[in-house]
Amino acid sequence: QRTRRQLAREKKLYANMFERLAEEEHKVKAEVAAGDHPTDAEMKGERNNVAENQSRVETEA
Repeated sequence: QRTRRQLAREKKLYANMFERLAEEEHKVKAEVAAGDHPTDAEMKGERNNVAENQSRVETEA
């Protein structure tokens, strides 16, 4: 009984997870096709900014 509930819960969890991943992948492909996808250099710059902000927050704490 308990195992069945656990399996049902896991099925829903993984189904939702794979649906979200598929939607994100589809969205990225659409952006690339439209030419709206940021370049790798832009993305690296954003990651560096996030890392700097995070280190500042840790320093303040």
